[in-house]
Amino acid sequence: MAEEAQFSKVIEIVRAMNAEGLSISDIRDSLKQIGVKEDDIDSILKQAAAEPTSKDIHDAVKMVDAKITQPMTKTMEEHKQLTEEVKAKVEDISLGLEEHAQSLDQISSNLDEHREKLDAIHESLQDLGASHQELHEKVGELSGFSDEFSELREIMLDIKAMIAALKDLDSKILETNKEMLMRLRVK
Repeated sequence: MAEEAQFSKVIEIVRAMNAEGLSISDIRDSLKQIGVKEDDIDSILKQAAAEPTSKDIHDAVKMVDAKITQPMTKTMEEHKQLTEEVKAKVEDISLGLEEHAQSLDQISSNLDEHREKLDAIHESLQDLGASHQELHEKVGELSGFSDEFSELREIMLDIKAMIAALKDLDSKILETNKEMLMRLRVK
């Protein structure tokens, strides 16, 4: 019972402290200093029906503000850092896109040059095709002459054979004439 009486006395002191305007946090600190356990402090404050003072409210607001501001500050710093990283990456991508655009322009101009060269080659091939066609037509005309050349060759061979025969005949006539002259002379 003595303990209950002391407990009641502590509750009355807490009520008086609270009525004097002492904050709950200060009362809590005082109770801790005299060795009251945390569970008992909560029970005493409850039974004393201690009302929060303006200091308690102010401290609570400060604590809530700190809890909100600290993560917000941290979050804002993280967002700022992320924004800077994104900005740097966007600048890198922008530079890359500019380089890519320049490469595409170079490729485009190279393609134009190649197209012009291919057009020139195509024209040359068409000219060569036309020349080939003309040559083919001339070869066709010459092949028509090949039959005539074959006939001329045969005629030439025949003429050659006749000339050889005539030569032989001439030489025999000359021999015969020689013999006749020799006979006439001898007589």
